[in-house]
Amino acid sequence: MLGPNDEDVQWLWDYCFEKKNDPFFQWYFSRYCRESNVLAVYTDGRMDACLHLNPYDIDLRGTTLPVSYIVGLAVSPEARGGGTGKLLQEALEEMRRREHWVSILMPAYPGVYYPYQWELCYHQLHYSIPTSDLASVATKWGILRLFRQPQDTEKLDNIYRRFVEGKHGYSLRSLNHWTNLVDEHSLGGGYVYLLEKDGQPEGYVFYELRDGNLRVREMAYTSPQAQSGLMQFLYQHRSQAETVEWNAPLDDCLHFKLPNPKRAVSLEPFMSARIVDAEK
Repeated sequence: MLGPNDEDVQWLWDYCFEKKNDPFFQWYFSRYCRESNVLAVYTDGRMDACLHLNPYDIDLRGTTLPVSYIVGLAVSPEARGGGTGKLLQEALEEMRRREHWVSILMPAYPGVYYPYQWELCYHQLHYSIPTSDLASVATKWGILRLFRQPQDTEKLDNIYRRFVEGKHGYSLRSLNHWTNLVDEHSLGGGYVYLLEKDGQPEGYVFYELRDGNLRVREMAYTSPQAQSGLMQFLYQHRSQAETVEWNAPLDDCLHFKLPNPKRAVSLEPFMSARIVDAEK
C-alpha cells in the first residue's frame, strides 16, 4: 500500500538505519519524505517491509527521463527471509503507473537486488590518501569562501552543469534539490565551500571533518586549474585531518600525479539501475 502509517515507517527506519535523534532522520521525515512516495507490505496489520520511491530526473544520452530512486528498503526483523521480492515487484508496478521507465538505487549489498534485475552500472574512482600527498596536486588558484544560502544556490547549479557536460546518467537538479542537499549536509555537521575566480563560480566542495579524516561528499570543478585549487584547499587541512577521501569520475586523471596511487585509488561500484519497461 502507498502512504502507510507514518509511525510504522519511522519506527522501521529507526530500527534499520539512522536513529530518530540523528540529524538526517529529523531532516528527512520533517522536510523531504512524502507519504505518497512510501510503499509498504503488511501481514495481519503488521508492516513487514517498506521502501521509498523518491522522484528524480536524469539525463540519459541527451534525453531527460523521470525515474524512481529507491531508498530506505527496510524489512522488520520478524519478516526477514521473505517479502522483499513482493515489495520490489509492487514497486515496479507503481513505477509503471507513474511512467517511470528506469529505476535507480544505491545498494549497501548489491547482491540483494540481483535476483530482481537491479544491476551495478555506475562506478567511480575512490581516493583515500594521506592528506600530505595532496602537495603534488595542489596549486593555489582562485578564492574559496563559505557557501551562503540562498544567494549562492544558482552558483552551485552552474558549476554542476559544467562539470557533467558531455557525460550521461547524471541527475538533473532543481534549485529546490540544491537547497535540500545543502540543508541535509549542514545539519549533519558538514561544510560547503565555493571556489571563485574573478568573481565567477568555478568549483565547490561538500565535506565533513571527523576523527582525523576529511571526507568529501561531493566535489565539482570546471577546469583542471579549479580542481587543483580545491586540492589546495583540502591540503590546507593537513593539521586537522591525516587522511582525505573522495570519489571522482572514471575519466579523472589526478591519480597519475600522486606519489603512490597504488595504495590510494580503487574502483568503486556505487549505483545500480533497472529498466522498468524496455519498450518505453
